[in-house]
Amino acid sequence: MEISLNGELQLVHATSIALLIQEVTPQAPFVIAVNGDFVPKPEYEITPINPGDRVDIVVPVFGG
Repeated sequence: MEISLNGELQLVHATSIALLIQEVTPQAPFVIAVNGDFVPKPEYEITPINPGDRVDIVVPVFGG
């Protein structure tokens, strides 16, 4: 299915946030938002991904 991942259209096989993490293996630590809503880590397994969803995987930047 096609989703927007960090602002770029991508074809993915994942149907949940947990499966997407396995598919794209983001650099830790990270947080995830789906369609602008933050997804708590305990909900990764039960949060579905649907065609057309906007998924953002954000890696915090430290420093000043």
